[in-house]
Amino acid sequence: MRKYLEKINLPLLSLSYFALFSLAIVDNAKSPIYPNLLKLFSLNHNSGAWIFVLPSIMGILATSTSSFWIKKFGIINAKRFFISILLSGTTAMIFSLNLYISFALFIIGTSMIGLSMGGMSITMNLLIDEAVPAEYRRKSFSGLHSLYGLASFFAPAVLILIIKLNYEWKQLFNFLILFPLLLFIYAYRKDFFIIKNKAHSDPNFLGELDFKKTIPFALMLSFYVCSEVTISSRFRVFSQHIWGINQETSNTYLALFFGFLTLGRIVFVFFETKSSNRKLLLISLAGSVIFYFLGIKTHPLFLSLIGLSMSFYFPCALDLISESFTKNLNRALPFCLNLVAIKLLATHFIIGYFTEMFGPWAIVSISLPMLLIAMLFLLKTKFVKLHQS
Repeated sequence: MRKYLEKINLPLLSLSYFALFSLAIVDNAKSPIYPNLLKLFSLNHNSGAWIFVLPSIMGILATSTSSFWIKKFGIINAKRFFISILLSGTTAMIFSLNLYISFALFIIGTSMIGLSMGGMSITMNLLIDEAVPAEYRRKSFSGLHSLYGLASFFAPAVLILIIKLNYEWKQLFNFLILFPLLLFIYAYRKDFFIIKNKAHSDPNFLGELDFKKTIPFALMLSFYVCSEVTISSRFRVFSQHIWGINQETSNTYLALFFGFLTLGRIVFVFFETKSSNRKLLLISLAGSVIFYFLGIKTHPLFLSLIGLSMSFYFPCALDLISESFTKNLNRALPFCLNLVAIKLLATHFIIGYFTEMFGPWAIVSISLPMLLIAMLFLLKTKFVKLHQS
């Protein structure tokens, strides 16, 4: 551990980790209260999809313009800006649920968080590449995204806790805003965060990006992310429909989903393996498909276990992209994440429409095939990699 700490830029690593945790705990708080939001604002599933669609649009705006704002402001100042947006968006949602019941104001708040997520998804991953040597990168990505799972687990867990303490569900963000607030204070420490690598601050330093070679990587990532987000954001809807369980029970299984997601990533940080990223990604997708089928046919606990099989996909995918685009990562990564944001936007529209038309089974019918499609494009990246070398 001491050897590891000596080789990393701890301030940059800690900023990246704290930012993802704060962002994830606020953003994922929408999932356990999604049915409550539909009722509060008198929305159907089609209209309710805007809770996820508009943030996706704002995320696309942030990622698609990343080459401009990274070059003009640098990673650290951009990071601070998006942290400020996260804090403002959380505040808007608090007002919309507690002081002035307004769907428009809630959408503004979630859209600001979507903008923040788009920007921070670029900066936090570039900070990892800056702060950590290549030999520790996969573990560091796993550690980073284990915090996403941990925060996602805490969101429904905090909801359960405050309800037991006789608070209303509408007060959830009143408690969660503590994390963006502390992050804001930490991020503005003067002269504490230093970027040394020219490739992370000057896009002109890099060569041209071959989009045809990048697309398979973007698609193997985006189809997976769309499936994971669809499952987690609509978990309560389809699990209650399939198994006839109540709200509290479905919240428990959702918390377990995020708990397994976190556990798998934490274990992966300390688990030594020489397996390639592609092999691990194939294991993740195959396991997720198997657990999905078992969760539908045998017991809802297997739906929660999808989180375990999914846990190491995202960090391994990011490491695969990093090792495949060593000289132009801050062009390849925004391209991949921008496609993820665009696909998420379309997915939320499609899920909302088809759920309204055909019921909660539409969620399963869309999210499950996405895992299989991600597997096909993952295999395609191997072909691309052979022709890049």
